[in-house]
Amino acid sequence: MSVIYKVLSSMDLEMKRQESISRNLAGSQIPGFKGETVISTDFDGYVDSYNKSGQGTLDGGNVVSFSEGSLKHTGRPLDFAISGDGFFEVTTPEGNTFYTRNGRFVLSPSGEVQTVDGFKLEAKVGDFQLNERDSLNSLTVRDDGYLTIGTGDDQKELGQIKIVKIENLEQLTRLSSSYFQLQPNLQNLASEAERGEYSISGKTIEGANVSPVKEMITMIDSMRKYELSQRLMKMREGIRNKEYQTFGS
Repeated sequence: MSVIYKVLSSMDLEMKRQESISRNLAGSQIPGFKGETVISTDFDGYVDSYNKSGQGTLDGGNVVSFSEGSLKHTGRPLDFAISGDGFFEVTTPEGNTFYTRNGRFVLSPSGEVQTVDGFKLEAKVGDFQLNERDSLNSLTVRDDGYLTIGTGDDQKELGQIKIVKIENLEQLTRLSSSYFQLQPNLQNLASEAERGEYSISGKTIEGANVSPVKEMITMIDSMRKYELSQRLMKMREGIRNKEYQTFGS
């Protein structure tokens, strides 16, 4: 039974790893996407009625890597990329606060800067309300996040993008490929990033921090491990059947 438990725990881990890799592959083309990995621990000493040996593999959950992706110039006026620490803060129509590194924004029908999902981009100062006379082609952003629009005497300052840093990134809850959230009792972990901790590039997006090629290689390796465990289970079952045939049940 102990051998079976060890093999089954390994198979369960590889299934979860393949699910994680699938999410990474799906997010590899999404700006600012942060990849995840499944961590595991080989344990010794956990004994129960199913695992007499006390040995096996323990699933430690998914861990998100917040390393930076590469920057790509797009030419879109409402594409922004953060270099360094921090997240864009966005607010849902219901008033929920989310954090994202996906810097692809659009204009709402009323002229507000928002995510493609309709979440408002928060400003540290000012607001990002544009009117029908404003031309996005004249929109510029400084590296400290100040947005201006227009040229010459018609140039006006809209405000400064709010960049938030999270004291403990492990406390962020992933909501989707682009958004993270802090639980209400952990809001004190979020604070405005200081100048020098980040810079913002305009007409640029941060790419995903995962490589589709590497993820596919990892997927193939995981599938091979799973198939090997399946073969071991079949061999084990074959040996048991022969024992029953030879010595009886």
